[in-house]
Amino acid sequence: MMKTLTKTLALVGGALTSYHVIMRPKMLKRGATAEEVDSVLPGDEITPPNPFRSTMATTLEATPAEIWPWLVQVGWQRGAFYSYNKIEGLLGMDLKNANRIHQEWQGLKVGDVMWMSHPRLKYLFPVTKALTIDPFKTLVFAIYGPEGPNSTPSGAWSFILEPIDDHTTRLIARFQVSTPSFVGKMLFYGFMEPAHFLMQKGMFKGLKERLAHNKGEPSEKNKTPEPSLN
Repeated sequence: MMKTLTKTLALVGGALTSYHVIMRPKMLKRGATAEEVDSVLPGDEITPPNPFRSTMATTLEATPAEIWPWLVQVGWQRGAFYSYNKIEGLLGMDLKNANRIHQEWQGLKVGDVMWMSHPRLKYLFPVTKALTIDPFKTLVFAIYGPEGPNSTPSGAWSFILEPIDDHTTRLIARFQVSTPSFVGKMLFYGFMEPAHFLMQKGMFKGLKERLAHNKGEPSEKNKTPEPSLN
């Protein structure tokens, strides 16, 4: 019995050590260069010291103007996050990805609330509020705790678009939250960080697929009406 317990504890300890030393550092900076990870980005200024932070990045075969409308319409009961809906559904997040640009969701303004999931999960997936909107360049959502968007923000989710050339853009996504409680820290370390990594990774993949599929397609607003057959 004692040998079995010792072996089990050793295996658990080894797994936790591997996660903390090897997997977690890679997870928190997937796709990002050292310069991007170390850079000061919009949203950093509102985050308390020593936050849980991830900086992920990808290169998209599209211009900032083509990417921007997809970012503006993210959120629950909007375009969702173009990520893994089946996994999100298992968590009760109630998200349905949009496969096109919706003009009715393009009027995002500073101060507008954006839910990451169904409000019933506000203790797991926080509510956010649009903080910085610099079209085709920067979109920052301030993150609030379960007490809601009238409290002091505890972090930020920032999207930065940096054009590489006329057809390619670097998308940097930084997610950071500071929580003072021990339970909150354990929740972020063991659940929120892996969950966000999965969602952000899926978002990058989903954006690439949608940008490729909609390449050259006119937006809903600019489509030429189909000719009447009457």
